[in-house]
Amino acid sequence: MAEFDLGFAEEETVMRLSSGRREPAWFLADRLVALANFKSLSVEENLLYTKYTDISRAKVSEAVPYIKPSGPAKSEAAELAGISGIYSQEEDSLVSLRLDSETIEKGVTLGTLQDALSNRQLPLKALVFDRQSLPERDKFAQMTKALCMAGVVLNVPDNVTIGKPVLIRWSIGRENAALLTRTVVSLGNNSSATVIEEIEQGGNHGGGKTALFGGTAEVALGEGSTLNYNGVTNGGGVATFLNRQASVGAGSEIRWAFGYLGGEMTRSRIDNFLSGKGAAVREVQVLYGGKSQFFDTFSHTRHSAEDTVSDLLSKGVLQDQAKAYVKGLITIEKGAKGSDSYLGEFGMVLSRDSRFLSIPSLEIENHAVKRAKHASSVAQVDENQIFYLTSRGIEESEAKKLIVMGFLEPVVSRIPLESVATRLRGLFESKWGA
Repeated sequence: MAEFDLGFAEEETVMRLSSGRREPAWFLADRLVALANFKSLSVEENLLYTKYTDISRAKVSEAVPYIKPSGPAKSEAAELAGISGIYSQEEDSLVSLRLDSETIEKGVTLGTLQDALSNRQLPLKALVFDRQSLPERDKFAQMTKALCMAGVVLNVPDNVTIGKPVLIRWSIGRENAALLTRTVVSLGNNSSATVIEEIEQGGNHGGGKTALFGGTAEVALGEGSTLNYNGVTNGGGVATFLNRQASVGAGSEIRWAFGYLGGEMTRSRIDNFLSGKGAAVREVQVLYGGKSQFFDTFSHTRHSAEDTVSDLLSKGVLQDQAKAYVKGLITIEKGAKGSDSYLGEFGMVLSRDSRFLSIPSLEIENHAVKRAKHASSVAQVDENQIFYLTSRGIEESEAKKLIVMGFLEPVVSRIPLESVATRLRGLFESKWGA
């Protein structure tokens, strides 16, 4: 297993990042602890997965970080067609930051992490960071925690519903650049919101040294709240490391939906903490890889309260020399009586040189559960299905395409936001023809 070398991961870099943003002492202390963790941890700490980790495509040892703060948004007055707010950043520049007036009147705030840390009216540490920290035994979560250069914070008070999505967009691709970011979302009791996150290649990638992007989504839900969090990663020439986590209160539900299509490599981890009675997570992930792309996804859901629910489904299609490791773990703790859990991982390979490996796992400490089930399979395109379609006048290439899109559709159709689902279908169509 290759080691991960990042030249700028030094205390001097952390001090420069923190002082330039005038961060509070506790946040700097968190950075320094995270840096020490990053340096001491191996690429994969879970012995179950050490054979199934590959970061050889992440050639970012000489990546150059964006040290200076992003500065004010270039376009405060961006149009908000179909959305309630936007945070958009391109490389080291904040392009747009705005909420509509109706959402502002409800007490919702959307701002930079730098501003949120200095806002005494928004106790960010107590709202989010003290509830559930990023995984201490994950090297890349600690990397982003130590060296984050930009961030966005969405805070929704009690009893507030945001009718239209909030769009968060990151664009990176400048050769050899490094951008590490944190996204924080906090919902009070009995609130609801939808977030769309787009991670895309910027326009300045020179085809040489790989760019580095690291991002988090750190979610805290009060009681009786619902968050739809939808994301699409579609970068090229970028090594991407993502850590998402949710602390879910009683009667609340987090709905994750992610599509992965681009980049040299994508490593994603999701942690769900079902800490309140009746808390639930609905999670769908779908990936489509070609050429020599590599995907490594891991999802860990912990049931720690009674009557909690997890429904996790991943599907992927690989062609050319693409490779994917899809890993999942559901833990049902002793106090999680009446839990209901399902984990499904399914892959389709379109060439002899592509490889899809799924590793679903369950850890059950309380057997008084409603359901604890996992399933997985990997297959090629069914020749019988091809024969059936071609016998009805459909060209063979079109028949294969229909079968592949049909394989992915049950996952895509579960994405709660139709605009994101429609966009993914279009991206898959483009990928097929590439």
